[in-house]
Amino acid sequence: MTIRIPLPTHQMRKLNYFNAEFGIDFLADYPMAPNINAGIQWIGAKYVEFFGSRMPTIIPPAQGCKIDICCLRDTGVLENVLGVQAANNPQLPSVPVGYSPIYFIVSKAGCQRLTPDMVFDVRSIFSFSNPAPTDLSDYPTKEEVNSKSGTDALTFTLNQSETGTAVENQALMFHRGSMPDTGIRYNEASDRLEFSHDGLVWIEIGMASMALATDQVVGGVKLTTAASNPLQPLAVGDNDGRMLTSQQKTSILNIIANPPQNGAPGTPGTNGTNGVVTITSGTKTPTSVGSQGEMAYDASYVYICVSSNSWVRVLSEATW
Repeated sequence: MTIRIPLPTHQMRKLNYFNAEFGIDFLADYPMAPNINAGIQWIGAKYVEFFGSRMPTIIPPAQGCKIDICCLRDTGVLENVLGVQAANNPQLPSVPVGYSPIYFIVSKAGCQRLTPDMVFDVRSIFSFSNPAPTDLSDYPTKEEVNSKSGTDALTFTLNQSETGTAVENQALMFHRGSMPDTGIRYNEASDRLEFSHDGLVWIEIGMASMALATDQVVGGVKLTTAASNPLQPLAVGDNDGRMLTSQQKTSILNIIANPPQNGAPGTPGTNGTNGVVTITSGTKTPTSVGSQGEMAYDASYVYICVSSNSWVRVLSEATW
């Protein structure tokens, strides 16, 4: 776009150019949307050129009155910032960053046409009221943020001028010199927070598949240091009957290496002096009555008494 060169000061005065810029024309065909003449404006540190258009239509309040603000955006288009209706003394609405007020429009319930007494020219008040930021709290541009060392604010909001439904991803990137950049971002398509170790591949944070298995999980257990899918680890609690603690394993190995010698060989429910162990059927609990070396079984487990009245169980595999 070619920027128009402003007229010299003496010519602007001669032609009453200050009033011509953004001048307003009330149109018979558009009673609630007057025409705004072309003009130029500094908005923040940005030079904005406006080529003229109708003001967005003003909608009067259902009751009482309100104040809307017709603004020139830093994109070069007009947009109305809508006020809130009140019975008396309506308040001015807040103007977003990147908006420069041009006119205040006061409308009342039942209004069908804007007239000059309802429109207030505020160009001279706000034309230079949004200077270049000097601190992060002044809503700077990306380039200005990069030139600052920090902020005293407790929060920092990205994309804060968005008023509709966000569609573009928002990210914080960490530049690492010659190494790949890393970062975190919010993916608007998946509605998930993601991270990246190289700035190219993005992985969801807190995926459902990342949840650890619990003792409620039914099925086999796979423990490995090289999982086929590192994003789906498994875990089994020490109260899971499929697992033995180191102490329990040691107790079982000691029984095998040193069978107890109490009772006659083959006596049911006791351990033979020759090391033969009589195994009985029936379910045991961790504190069932028993002597070290006794064994039992049921349809699901094999039970071993590792010390007086202290049992462990091992899952019985259907096939192996």
